[in-house]
Amino acid sequence: MKKIISLILALSILLSVCFIAQVNAEEIYPKNWKTFGDFKYIIKKNGKVKIKKYVGNAKTVKIPSEIEGKEVYSIGDESFMKGELLEGKKNTTLEKVVIPDTIYKIQDHAFCDCVNLKTVILGKNIEIMRVCVFSGCKKLKELKIPPKVHEFDFSIIYRTGIKSIHLGKNIALAHSYCFNEYNTNLEKITVSKKNKYYSSKDGILYNKKKTKLRLCPVGLKKKSLKLPSSVKIINDEAFWANKNLKKIILPNKLDTIRPAAFSHCKNLREITIPKNISITYFNAFSDCKKLTNFKILSKKAKIEERIFEGCGFKKINVTHKIVEGFQACEKLRKITILPDVKSIAKRQFFDCPKLKTVTIPKTVKKIGHQAFGFKYEEIGCGGDVLKVKGFTIKGKKNSAAQKYAKKYGFKFVKIK
Repeated sequence: MKKIISLILALSILLSVCFIAQVNAEEIYPKNWKTFGDFKYIIKKNGKVKIKKYVGNAKTVKIPSEIEGKEVYSIGDESFMKGELLEGKKNTTLEKVVIPDTIYKIQDHAFCDCVNLKTVILGKNIEIMRVCVFSGCKKLKELKIPPKVHEFDFSIIYRTGIKSIHLGKNIALAHSYCFNEYNTNLEKITVSKKNKYYSSKDGILYNKKKTKLRLCPVGLKKKSLKLPSSVKIINDEAFWANKNLKKIILPNKLDTIRPAAFSHCKNLREITIPKNISITYFNAFSDCKKLTNFKILSKKAKIEERIFEGCGFKKINVTHKIVEGFQACEKLRKITILPDVKSIAKRQFFDCPKLKTVTIPKTVKKIGHQAFGFKYEEIGCGGDVLKVKGFTIKGKKNSAAQKYAKKYGFKFVKIK
């Protein structure tokens, strides 16, 4: 009797496992989704077919141009991904996909994280390619953008192996925000001469008249670069994380450097901000670890906070032009405050731990909160603001320098 009961229990467990495996193997899809081979699809109100999911494991996939006698016109969101976005699941089988001429639109993340995808043949009638279509396709080295595409988001090729991209004559809008952070392989951007909105030079993307620099690829194969004299604006994050540039010559007509334009350019060593600059936004050159030489020729420039945060300066001359500019300069040991300086902003030299002594001239009438003499230190899962040990301030008796030293308990040395 016990043996019979044990056998029944074992069979029950086995059937349960099989049932669970069956449910896991056959994902539950909405009732209006139909099946054609390895494709799940729906028929839209326009009478055309939209691919919703590919459920097969083939190395080469040719998307049908027709299902049920109806034209296949769209590839849906995340359709070739395994699982859902952000689940960390990758499609490891797909190596080649052929997309027919009937396809008009490829939607967000359609082929995202197809990590072995090497070849993509795009239909000639595609007009819309949405966000991150091929993001994470690390083995994808080449992509020919169809001639009818009128809007291009550079996130399409995030984290791919693509080194060169060509924008055709119909591209009217190119989104590049945060592009360089996610694509370290791109070396060159070219644009059709017939394009009415964009142009390129030396592999860099500009607007048509080259008055605005839109995007410089991370992997641009140049160590020195002179920008066209026509450039007036450098876009947000335009040179972000460039790997090779050591020197950039900015044009005299340049008026505006947008936020983080040159941030994280790891080999940039010198820069001169020209005389016609009216504004340089925050973090413009932050974390350029090898940047040790800069000049500011402009007398009217508004230079926002953190412009040189995290740069590699060892010594600098401080002028009135820079406010809150030098936080986290870990190598900074010496500063010379020039007579034109009337005030030193809050946290101007915060977290510069090697800066041990500062001489402040009598022209300085105001010193902001934690302007210098303080550092940030990580402790456990958080952090804390601490004083720099042995920090000394030199200045005139009864000056702003002495008041600052007294307020925070720093050593003060009077000078004549």
